[in-house]
Amino acid sequence: MPCNEEKLKVHIAKGNIKLLKENVDRQKKFLEKPQFDDSFKVIFGIKSYNEKKVKEAKKINKYRVY
Repeated sequence: MPCNEEKLKVHIAKGNIKLLKENVDRQKKFLEKPQFDDSFKVIFGIKSYNEKKVKEAKKINKYRVY
């Protein structure tokens, strides 16, 4: 994660938690689609695909504050 976890929790808590939950859930579902990896490579190019960063993004659900 590119930032301090405690700072992230403080920042997230400032916003609309319901809206945040909806957005995180939507993004998580998008990332979990079987075709996500291939679609990403097609749109942005195979060289821009970073498997490590994609895995980190898929773990975002662990940072829920609600």
